[in-house]
Amino acid sequence: MNEPMPQSSFFEEGIKLISSCPICQSKQDKMEVNILDRNEMSRLLHLRCQNCRAAVLALLVISPAGLNSIGMITDLSAGEVLRFKECEAIEADEVLSFHIFIQENKFWLNELTTTLLNEKA
Repeated sequence: MNEPMPQSSFFEEGIKLISSCPICQSKQDKMEVNILDRNEMSRLLHLRCQNCRAAVLALLVISPAGLNSIGMITDLSAGEVLRFKECEAIEADEVLSFHIFIQENKFWLNELTTTLLNEKA
C-alpha cells in the first residue's frame, strides 16, 4: 500500500509545476521563488522570471482533492505583496464611494497629479 506523500513534498512538487514563466516560457532555473507565507495547508509564493522580469503571485493549497494552485501575473515585488497583505481590507462601501467620486469628477487624476507636482515644486 502506498503511504501518503508528506505535505512538504506536495508543496515542492507544486513549486516545480508552476516554475516556468507564463510570459516567456523560461524554465525553472530562470525563476526566482520566494515563499511569502506558509502554514500546514498552504503556501503563498512570489515567482520572478530572471529572463523577462515578469512576476507571478501563486497560492498553493492542499485539499482533499490534492494540491491546487491559483496564480496571477503581477507587477508587485515580493516586498510589496507582504506590505499589502498586512493592510486592512477595502470595504464595498469604499469602492462604491470611489466609483461615485470618479464619475462626478472626470478629471480627478489630472487634478491630483497637478496638486502633487505643485507640492513638490
